Amino acid sequence: MRKIYLYIAAFLLTLAMAAGFAACGEKETEGGAGFTLAEGANMVWLDRYEEAEVALASGDAAALDWSSANESVVTVEDGLLIAQGEGETTVTVTDGSTSAEISVKVRDSGIKPRFSFSATDAFLNVSTAFPNTITYNDKIYTPELNYTVTFEDETFATFADGQITGLKLGSTKADISAEYKGLTLKATITVNVKEPLNLEFAADEIELYNVEGKFGEAELDAKVLYLGEEVADAVISYERSRERSAYLSKTEYFMRRKRVRRSCRLPIRTAFIRRRQRSA
Repeated sequence: MRKIYLYIAAFLLTLAMAAGFAACGEKETEGGAGFTLAEGANMVWLDRYEEAEVALASGDAAALDWSSANESVVTVEDGLLIAQGEGETTVTVTDGSTSAEISVKVRDSGIKPRFSFSATDAFLNVSTAFPNTITYNDKIYTPELNYTVTFEDETFATFADGQITGLKLGSTKADISAEYKGLTLKATITVNVKEPLNLEFAADEIELYNVEGKFGEAELDAKVLYLGEEVADAVISYERSRERSAYLSKTEYFMRRKRVRRSCRLPIRTAFIRRRQRSA
C-alpha cells in the first residue's frame, strides 16, 4: 500500500512540474516578437569596411534586440552588421523569449572604400545637403560623414554644417575629405552651380533630315528639375525661334508645389534642330 501511495505522489508531482513548465513557457513567449533566422544566417563573413543585413526567414529585425559581444569587431543596428575591425565575435538576437547566436568573422582584403561621386550640384542661393555616399566592394553605403571642403574658387560656393550653397553660376573644383572607420577619405570633385529651377533634355542636339522632300520628325524629351529632383506636374511649352538654324530657342514651364505656381523662362542651350539635305 505504501508503494502505491509513493507511485501516486510521484505521478502527481510529475503532473505539477509539467503544468509549471507549461505555464512558464506561456509566460516567456507572451509578448515575444517571434523570429527565425534564414538558413545559413548563423555564420557571416565580412570584409573590413563591409556592412550586411542578417537574413531572417520570419520576423521583423527592427522589433528584435541585437547585441555584439565585441563592438571593436562588429556593431549591429536592427540586424545590420557593421564591420569595425578584424577578428571574430558573436552577435546575439532575441525577442525576449527566443534567442539565437550569429558567428561573425571580419577579414581585411586590403580594398579601401572611396567616395562614390566625382561631381555634385550646388544651387544658386539655396543650401542643400552634401552627398554622403561611399562605395566599397561594389556596394553603396550612406554613413554620416563630417566633411572638410576646400573650393578652388571660393566665389562659386560655400560649405558649412554639411550644407553646400551656390554663390554664382558655373563650375569649380573642390578638395573634400572625411573620416570613415579610421580612414581619411580624400578626393577632388567638380562642383556645378545651377539655377534651382532648370530644364534638362535627354539629348544635347537633335538632327532632322530632308530626304526627297520628306521631313524628319523627333520627339523632344525634356524634364523640369527643382534642386535636382524631377517635378512631376511640370507643364512644358516651346516657342519657335526666328533664326533658321535654331528651331527652338526658348521654353516656358510651370511648377506647382504646395499650391504655389512658379514660372521660369530659360534658353535651350544646345537643343538645335538642323536641316540637312541628303540624297536618296
